[in-house]
Amino acid sequence: MGTSIISDRWCLSSIQIQWNLENFGGFQELIKWEDIKYDDDSMINFVDELKLSSYDLNAIKSSCISFCIRKYLNTIQNGTSHKIVIESVDYLTL
Repeated sequence: MGTSIISDRWCLSSIQIQWNLENFGGFQELIKWEDIKYDDDSMINFVDELKLSSYDLNAIKSSCISFCIRKYLNTIQNGTSHKIVIESVDYLTL
């Protein structure tokens, strides 16, 4: 008795990421997004199992070194207190 490839959570996760990267223009484009909206008419046939959650998108962003560096450098540049700047420097140097 065979099992579906999407029943394995690691396979499903990999397929979700690759599917969304293809549909939304690649990794660098996807990490620019605040959230993913599937309500567009072009997404009407997008299978629910392949949709990324907000948690998934945040996990992808957090795994991208360039995204994190950019985020903390922006926080340092726009910091409104010494505490915020010091925390960001700490995150950059960990």
